[in-house]
Amino acid sequence: MTAPNLRGKEELEEAVAIVVAKYSDYLRRCSPSADEDPKAFTAWHAGGRAALAHLEHLLKLLKPTGGAAEAVAAGEDLLAQASSDMGPPDDEE
Repeated sequence: MTAPNLRGKEELEEAVAIVVAKYSDYLRRCSPSADEDPKAFTAWHAGGRAALAHLEHLLKLLKPTGGAAEAVAAGEDLLAQASSDMGPPDDEE
């Protein structure tokens, strides 16, 4: 899959949909156990946080364009759920 060329609202909507789908797939894969392999778990966790940061930035770009409500809602719902599941960022703990 090639990355969308982010030139307008439709491309941003597509990028949000891709990030939401890929992140959901990422979570469905088995996460390594923090007890069994702390380094692998840390890498997996950091990857999830990076995807969420990417999604957050895409939503900030999409909202002012009047992007599709479904794309914005799906992204915001995923961010809210992940934020609740993960707890505060490392620098806030």
